[in-house]
Amino acid sequence: VMVDLHGSCIAVPGPYLEWIPPKNWEGFGEVVVGQTSATAPFTIQNNSSTYTFTTNDILVTDTDNFHIVPSPYAGACPSIKIFSLPPGERCSVGLTFTPMETGDYDSILYAYANSPFFAEASALLEGTGVPVPAPELVVWPTEHNFGPQQITTASTELSIDIANIGDAAMKISGITHTADPHFILDLAVSYTHL
Repeated sequence: VMVDLHGSCIAVPGPYLEWIPPKNWEGFGEVVVGQTSATAPFTIQNNSSTYTFTTNDILVTDTDNFHIVPSPYAGACPSIKIFSLPPGERCSVGLTFTPMETGDYDSILYAYANSPFFAEASALLEGTGVPVPAPELVVWPTEHNFGPQQITTASTELSIDIANIGDAAMKISGITHTADPHFILDLAVSYTHL
């Protein structure tokens, strides 16, 4: 007597690494060139109930502008290189953005393990480097012709506006003009916030 036996095979979900809470993106926004953003925490978890992962590396693909730093919270990972992560356990690292030049930047954050199974978690990092704030001085009018003027009489007074249209404070150390005795500089100054 022959009996036909049938069955099917299904994949058993394996253990994996994941970020807790789940996230696959972190935006650092605009950061002044040469300055460092606030630290963004990333927490990695071993979701297995059985296996201890040996985590081989936590890294970023752009090491010039994005940096892994100690976590600002409790439960920091003991290393960003080889360390063990027991079943259900988690640990955290910090990420910062320090743009070296102006422009848009992105990087990938990876955490991966090779033992007992290959496992990986990744997230996209983005940030924008913006210029260092600087003052910008403008003066108007930039030239003026007083026209014909009777000898020994004064012309109508001309007001000169000086403004800082930049995004940083400016210190003016002096105001002067070329040494021509026919022109008199009145240093009475009034200020207006632009």
